[in-house]
Amino acid sequence: MVQISEAELDARISELPPLSPVVTELLKLLNQPSVDYAALERSAVREPTLVARVLRLANSPFFGVSGQIATFREACLVLGSRSLRQVIMAISVMDTLAVDGKLLELRQVWLHALAVAAIARHLAPSQHIDPDYAFTAGLLHDIGKLALAAFFAGPYAQAMAHKRQSGCSLVDAEREQLGFDHGMAGEKLARKWHLPEDLALAIGRHHRPDDAENALVDLIHFADVLAHALEYGMDEGEGEVVPRLHATVWNRLGWDWARIGALLPSLDREARAAGAIEL
Repeated sequence: MVQISEAELDARISELPPLSPVVTELLKLLNQPSVDYAALERSAVREPTLVARVLRLANSPFFGVSGQIATFREACLVLGSRSLRQVIMAISVMDTLAVDGKLLELRQVWLHALAVAAIARHLAPSQHIDPDYAFTAGLLHDIGKLALAAFFAGPYAQAMAHKRQSGCSLVDAEREQLGFDHGMAGEKLARKWHLPEDLALAIGRHHRPDDAENALVDLIHFADVLAHALEYGMDEGEGEVVPRLHATVWNRLGWDWARIGALLPSLDREARAAGAIEL
């Protein structure tokens, strides 16, 4: 067991390089009340790899216009400025955090994040939450896993081994072996990147929703539990533990199981469609 202090985590996050000038400029443009898409496109073309990835995302079947989006400006209109901002942020974070593929199966992490994002987007209107905002929160909710695997590869490998050997959840293994979980790491990372407060809370508290009492946190908590129950992003053969659904969250959401059961086929379809997205 290697306990890591919160100060050590803060120090590693503070060492992260700044966002590239192009990404910084894009995020600034996307924060404007009225987005100048021509200026956005002029900035984006300076990073062709980023443009290609955004186009690939916009052309995925999940957005219903597969193969029809040819320009960055069209992709912006399909995704919307809010989602585009967070997608660019997600791409930047993933590129910044160099993770050993042998330690953390990145495809499984991405598949789970997409499933949570799709489920959250579908259920968001019932909680008066913008669907695109919910999708973004789901997409980013586990960035703390990438941070821990990148910053503390040895200790994180021990936590993963403890999870497999003991049959406990990953969150419990992280807390026992490291002293904190990927939610805390993700929230700190979100605050470094100046993400909105609700997003930072959803990233940080989706395993501790009673610490926040926030509608977006509750939604991501539920979507995360359901995605695990539907086995999206689970490591094959590892007997992944489905996180516990907090009763207080269920009560705050105000749903009933009959309604969720009726929605399961459509939620499953959306999660599958989202799983085809590649960044």
